[in-house]
Amino acid sequence: MLSFQDYYTIMSLISASFGPCQGRSMTSVIHGFIISTGYSKERYIQTSLIDMYTSVNFIDEAYGVFDEMIVKDLIAWTLMLNGFSSVQYWRKAMKFLTELVSVHNRSLDSTAIVSMISTCSCSRALSQGKLLHALVMKIGFSSDVFVGSALIDMYANCCDLDSAEKYFGEMEKKDITCWNAMIRAMGVNGNGSDAIGLLRRLEDLGISPNESTFVSILSACSHAGMVDEGLQIFHDMVKKKSMVPNSQHYACLVDLLGRSGRLNEARLVIDQMPLQPHLGAYGALLGACRVYGNTEVGAEIYEQLVKLDLTDVGHLSSVSNLFSSVGNWDGKEKPHVLRRSRGLKKGPGCSLIQISK
Repeated sequence: MLSFQDYYTIMSLISASFGPCQGRSMTSVIHGFIISTGYSKERYIQTSLIDMYTSVNFIDEAYGVFDEMIVKDLIAWTLMLNGFSSVQYWRKAMKFLTELVSVHNRSLDSTAIVSMISTCSCSRALSQGKLLHALVMKIGFSSDVFVGSALIDMYANCCDLDSAEKYFGEMEKKDITCWNAMIRAMGVNGNGSDAIGLLRRLEDLGISPNESTFVSILSACSHAGMVDEGLQIFHDMVKKKSMVPNSQHYACLVDLLGRSGRLNEARLVIDQMPLQPHLGAYGALLGACRVYGNTEVGAEIYEQLVKLDLTDVGHLSSVSNLFSSVGNWDGKEKPHVLRRSRGLKKGPGCSLIQISK
């Protein structure tokens, strides 16, 4: 039988493996040691091993542990579902989702349901999402605000804004998370004016917008091309709400200006930020530079990313595509040389379609 001391030691080892600096060798060593102790078949240890492997995206290893479990509890199922989703194994995630519902239909909790809905959202699986919506109603989670927010996100990401609005309107209890989800839904579907209308409504109801609210509304203005409105909202957030902008707010501001062609202003925002720019800010400006063919600003951003050692495959591809679009083949090759020198690899792209039967 596993003693408390042994359990504590093993769990401490597993906890030490979490984090971006740990690799396959560390997790394999820890797993090998646990096998040598004879405790590798303990259910709680197996669940922790799954958590360890999924945290560093070693999904095959995680599934190997899951497959060996005699009793698979809901936590293990949820961890594996999140793992498949995190590495975009959508086909496996949806198959796993179907099995999860059939096995744990009556014992699902809100955490598991939110994970399941998020999988449908990310994979744009509207039909499965609607089935989960029906399941939510059946087993009594329709009043859970986190489940409700996840459903609104799912419908919005699947371009079914009508269903998102209908569900939002029917919710008896709405907290700021639900309002943020609906504002985000309007934004991703290009309805900037409606998103601003929601912001005014929640303020009229005496609900205070939070940091996430302003990220959603600024993003909505960006997608809708509502530059002046977005700038005014950013100003009001700082001056009227006394809210200190975070890196995501600044990234939205850069995107707002960049999409409208105001690249020098967007660059000025990055240069004058009182904190380290979010990678999303650099990515937004690089994307805008490509759209408007501005290699000067694009090259400056690229050099800054290299200097800060913040380059990733996506940014390098954006810079390469920028120079390629204007016929600058020397500039196009530089990011590829840097990518090869750093051993970076671009993952294969994928597309998903849903076929109605």
